[in-house]
Amino acid sequence: MSTYFGNVLSIPFGEKIVGELKDNSLSWVADAIHDCLEAAVNKEHFLGLIDWVEAHRPEPSLAKIYCSGTEYRPGFVVSSGQRFPVSKKQLEVMETRAAKVFRPLAFAYLV
Repeated sequence: MSTYFGNVLSIPFGEKIVGELKDNSLSWVADAIHDCLEAAVNKEHFLGLIDWVEAHRPEPSLAKIYCSGTEYRPGFVVSSGQRFPVSKKQLEVMETRAAKVFRPLAFAYLV
């Protein structure tokens, strides 16, 4: 368990000046967000993330966006998420059909 890292969250981030956001159209803002996200939704990004975790575990870390900002330009996070679209009953069926993959999560299984 000493090498257990826990959950890993990939947080793409970018910076824009408030004036730019206010002066440009909503579609411009949406394009800027899409440009930021494109860097983090590809195979290379996730392979790099796996390599980074392997090189840094078990050291905890903090995403840059959570510690950015200045006296005049505060940092903030805009996030979006979705619920995993599987009901408890569907998950039970999956666990039954793929018992070799979904083992009961117990201490003995983790060590």
